[in-house]
Formats: sequence, structure tokens, C-alpha cells
Amino acid sequence: MIEFQQHVMDNVDYRADRKEVDRQVDQVEALRVERRGITAVSLAFARPGITAIAIEGFTVESRHIRSGAYILSRPLVLVAPVPPTPEAKAFMDFMLSPEGQAIVARRFVPLSSGPPK
Repeated sequence: MIEFQQHVMDNVDYRADRKEVDRQVDQVEALRVERRGITAVSLAFARPGITAIAIEGFTVESRHIRSGAYILSRPLVLVAPVPPTPEAKAFMDFMLSPEGQAIVARRFVPLSSGPPK
């Protein structure tokens, strides 16, 4: 990941003997074995014994993720056809509701100011 290399590794090249793992769940498991390993995974995959690092002084906190200050984050996106089916619209409406956002907050960073307009 180029952003990680630029902002965390100061543009130092990755080691030639590095192991690349595709699935986030497998990346977390690899970190359990490799004490000096690094990876970029979603907070949903955080586990005891794995430490999230601050980048450019910003820690992995909801406020830093929402503001964009913690640069290694990405939004959770819901996608549906236009116009959405009634079921898809009902699902999206629910996920943007306080109840739905409570579910999102279990593993991800919820919206801070309600659903987008």
C-alpha cells in the first residue's frame, strides 16, 4: 500500500523477503506469528496483541477517522441500483438510522451527524 509506505515508512522500500497476504483475516493471523510484522487492516479486525499505530501524530480514533486526519481509512459504502428496489431502500434507510448506526458502531466508525443528504 503506497500510502502506508509514504506516511509510515518514510518512503523506505518494503523488504524483498516480505510476505504478502490478501485477506484481512489472514493478515491478522500472520501478525500473531510475525512479531515485527505490519499490515493495514480495518479496525473491525483489531484483536488483542495487535497495536494500531498513530500516523503523523493522529491516533486511530473515530474523530480522527471522520475528519480525515488519520489518513489510512476508507468509508464503508452501500451501493444499490438507481432507483433502488424497495427492499434495498429500506435496508439503506435502516442502516442510516440510529439503530442501524448502532450496529455499524460495533465494528466500524459510524456517521457522526446522521445520514447524508
